[in-house]
Amino acid sequence: MEKSRRSFIQKSAFGMAGLTVGGMSAGAFPTPIASRDSNIQRLSAVHKMELMAEFENIIITDQFDFFGIGDLSNYSDKLSDYGYPLAEKYSKTISVGYALLPTIVDRLSVEPEFPSIELYQHFCYDLINQMIDNSLLKLSKILIKYGYDALPIPATKARDNTKPLYGAFSHKAAANIAGLGWIGKSCLLITESVGPRARWGTILTNAPLTPTGNLTERDCGDCNICVKHCPAGAFTGNNFKMNESRENRYDAFKCRDYIVQRGKKYGLSVCGICMKVCPYGRKT
Repeated sequence: MEKSRRSFIQKSAFGMAGLTVGGMSAGAFPTPIASRDSNIQRLSAVHKMELMAEFENIIITDQFDFFGIGDLSNYSDKLSDYGYPLAEKYSKTISVGYALLPTIVDRLSVEPEFPSIELYQHFCYDLINQMIDNSLLKLSKILIKYGYDALPIPATKARDNTKPLYGAFSHKAAANIAGLGWIGKSCLLITESVGPRARWGTILTNAPLTPTGNLTERDCGDCNICVKHCPAGAFTGNNFKMNESRENRYDAFKCRDYIVQRGKKYGLSVCGICMKVCPYGRKT
């Protein structure tokens, strides 16, 4: 498991050009753009090493499966539907991802048997969301300590309200920009390692970090497995285009209404069928 976890990280961030094991190059932190401490005028070489060491410590101890840094500056005109107004003052995103346990995802079905959805709710939502949010807080505090702004966007939670049915900023768009995967017809981020079987958190920051990759422009091609298997009929089958609205691919209200009905029938409002059937996830 440890070898597999490290391979996810290396493929996602640390193995890319210009990166050390901590996910940043030695020159990634010049003079702070904004400092909360008037005494911090610049980062010395010692401070750079200290910051990188603190990041590396969190990455290793919290056991991230994915870590990436994206550059927002090239996509401001394409992110209006993904929470960009919130991100206008920030230049970079940090993406943190945890892979879900395949032994739990593989148990999911339209007519679930005990304890499949109970395990899915606990380990793939409740517990992993807490892990993500804790990690985001730790990383944000490090950035702030070194004089930068950092705004953590918590892991996505289920919403029962009618609007807006999306988060403050799109975790999938952030990870897509960082080169961690592409957004599929299911509107999930598809990675090479585990397909869509991962959950994500994001930090918006003005720290001049070195991006770990570029926008992944790949798509699902002719594959429509998730479209055919979605019990809510929520997917249109269109491939993702960043400058198009989510509704061109996905009816979030159909998905929400179906999940609410599952909650009434089975006691927990979760589904995950699109995640289970994706061939990129099933090969893990």
